[in-house]
Amino acid sequence: MRRVDSQNSDRSWVDGFPQEISRRLVLFWWLLGIGLSPAVNASGNRPVPIEMLAAQADWIVHGRVQSLESCRSVSFGITTVIELEVMETWKGVATNRMVLSAAGGVLGNRRMVLNGQPEFRIGEEAIWFLMRNDRGEGVLLELCQGKFDVHRDSEKRAFVSNGIYGSPNRSPSTPTTDAGTNANTVRVKLGKIVIPHQLPLTLVELKRRVLSSLAP
Repeated sequence: MRRVDSQNSDRSWVDGFPQEISRRLVLFWWLLGIGLSPAVNASGNRPVPIEMLAAQADWIVHGRVQSLESCRSVSFGITTVIELEVMETWKGVATNRMVLSAAGGVLGNRRMVLNGQPEFRIGEEAIWFLMRNDRGEGVLLELCQGKFDVHRDSEKRAFVSNGIYGSPNRSPSTPTTDAGTNANTVRVKLGKIVIPHQLPLTLVELKRRVLSSLAP
């Protein structure tokens, strides 16, 4: 990579980075400086560290949705009860079945959607970070951040994502270039800024981080 003098008419490279990428990096750091981090998702949620989610959760389970049932609720209008087949328990008392409660859902011709609440589908596989409500049911921590959908690539490798962490649409084999040398390294891919927590996250790595954070 070459550094371009200010008098040089070839301005496609600036300070060792392509000019377009340099402009994006400047914008990225400016946004961070004024508190408008591009890490904020559409629902206005900022990332909660995975280790903090793990510490706050009563249960962390790897499970698959077996059934969904929406009913009327005095508190929320409509509540959806979700039954999970538990495949593995990472935190909490081990069990093969769990019941979750989530605000919102579809009842007759009425549909209620809570901003930030993830969608639920029968048969979907996910990692669930849960708190216990006063009825003993599981409730998602931090709404969408408490549910990591599990998806697999063509080689059957398992990855997780929830709109904040991970990236279901980006191949982990796609070449990237590091711009920085510390924990806040930004990766540059095809002229786009890739926030570190939005890089592909494997199921194995998520489990490692959770269990490491819970170790005495």
